[in-house]
Amino acid sequence: MELAGRHREAKRGNDPVMDLGVTILDLDDQITDLYKSIQENTLFEADDEFVPVTVGFKNPEKVVGWQEEIADLQGLKAEFESYLTSIEVVFNEHGKRPVGLATLREELDSIIDSPNALSLRITRRVRAMIDKNPTISLALVFADPDVQTLELQKHEAGLAAKTEAEAIRKLIDKIEAIASQTKEKITFYRHPGREVTASMMCEVEAL
Repeated sequence: MELAGRHREAKRGNDPVMDLGVTILDLDDQITDLYKSIQENTLFEADDEFVPVTVGFKNPEKVVGWQEEIADLQGLKAEFESYLTSIEVVFNEHGKRPVGLATLREELDSIIDSPNALSLRITRRVRAMIDKNPTISLALVFADPDVQTLELQKHEAGLAAKTEAEAIRKLIDKIEAIASQTKEKITFYRHPGREVTASMMCEVEAL
């Protein structure tokens, strides 16, 4: 949820995992605001010991409506939290800390690209040898201990990258499968210009 908070403050692009966390934070804020509205609408009187006690509301009908909204929003929040918990479980199963899908994709790209750094080092080494001795044969170039070491490292890095990349792809697929279940409900909740009401929640549940 800390990541979601930073994501909300930074106003970054869409990320299904981060959007889920941000939506939970927004729901929590909306519920808090509704409780404040009820408190501001509450009438108090002091009892015999001068302790404030609730005696009613300035506008009972509004308070009933707010209470219904709170119940609906709490239900939606609990549902989103269950999805978030499922996502956290998947991350734990893969031995990774929870992050956004965008971060996972960046990590995947970095893993796939990792052998390329060694390819560049090999190219630089070969060019340096040729620049030093333009008549050197390719056999001698690739027999060079440094070149052979780099080639071996590149091969090992390629195998490791393939394994790591496959693991990240599987993780991404699992996270996307869970996050996709929340997409329509989050979109509905965030529809511009609308406040979530009890009747709207019925529509959400039907999605």
